[in-house]
Amino acid sequence: MRILVISQYFWPENFRLNELCKHLAKKNKVTVLTSKPTYPNSKLFEKTRNLKKYGSIKIIRLPTYLRDQSNFSIILNYLSFIIFSVIYSIKFILNSNFDKILVFGTSPPSGLLAAHIIRVFKKIPVYYWILDLWPETLNSVGFSKKNLIFIILEKFMNYSYSKCKYIFCQSKSIQSLISKKIKNKKKAIYFPSWSEDLPLHKNQKLNKLINKKDFNIMFTGNIGQSQDFESVIKAAKILEEYRNIKWIIVGEGRFLYKLKLLIKKNNLEKKFIFLGSQKLKYIRYLSSLSSCLLICLKKNKIFSITVPGKLSNYMECKKPILGMISGETKEIIEMSKSGYCCDAGDYKTFSKNILKLNKKKINQQLKIGYNGYIYSKKFFNKKILLRKFEKHLLI
Repeated sequence: MRILVISQYFWPENFRLNELCKHLAKKNKVTVLTSKPTYPNSKLFEKTRNLKKYGSIKIIRLPTYLRDQSNFSIILNYLSFIIFSVIYSIKFILNSNFDKILVFGTSPPSGLLAAHIIRVFKKIPVYYWILDLWPETLNSVGFSKKNLIFIILEKFMNYSYSKCKYIFCQSKSIQSLISKKIKNKKKAIYFPSWSEDLPLHKNQKLNKLINKKDFNIMFTGNIGQSQDFESVIKAAKILEEYRNIKWIIVGEGRFLYKLKLLIKKNNLEKKFIFLGSQKLKYIRYLSSLSSCLLICLKKNKIFSITVPGKLSNYMECKKPILGMISGETKEIIEMSKSGYCCDAGDYKTFSKNILKLNKKKINQQLKIGYNGYIYSKKFFNKKILLRKFEKHLLI
């Protein structure tokens, strides 16, 4: 079977799509139409930007505008991918034959237009793996539902949902919302982010930066506006007198500069340790040096239906989870008994939860972390989820 994957992001950028494509390529011929890698930082990919093979997978890289931290460059990056993918879709229509099209639905869903153009002319089914719900995401950042752009996007997305053969939904909440938009409810499949098999490579330089005697709250991933670090700082200020509580931040993002300014403004420099962006092979080891792992998102309806991919990875690390996040993620943490979670923005309860976990004995903390591990093996199992995806792709 010949599968065309359309995604703005692909290896060497770190997305679960890479693993899915590797799995599909064992029995199928996979081609990926993507952009030049720039997420989360284009400087990370200077030596690997033009690679055109990933194992047996053929990579077609479009000449997209390279993004940096500015809004203007990010918009140009999205628009250039949409334009060039549409142009390239004409070449596929004329010269290529595929059996299936898979679109990786990050935010925004930039690959859908090209996919449906090919579908119309070549009569090929489109499968959509949705991570972020559009155009509802626009509404969460201030776009009015009466805005012309919102209305156009809503009509396009509803059309797209109706024409896709299957829609793989990252959360049960998204699955429920998509089901209301389509006639055939069975087309919406619950497909959560699996826990990744991250390696455990030790790094003595990183090891020296973290005092294992402290209660280390570690955050890994993108440092953006949506992560609500403002509330994290408020909690850190409340707990300032507790000398053993430290915050370890692993990652980069557009909010990093503002975060450091907030820390300085609140005289919390001694409480925070920034380790920057680290290679994927060290993330599991860094997590092992933590006391617990932090997951947080701002108070927003769209975020409450989202389950960040890091949740399943956190659970895999057998560490307690501290959450300041509403909706489905909070329900999972509470149901699995894998940590303590309060609603998004509730920094007062969040600070109380930190003290509650800090007072637990080590064996009690380990038990909480192990609860998450057991849950991830049952509900976020990679082998089971990949087989589930492949099963529906073959239908």
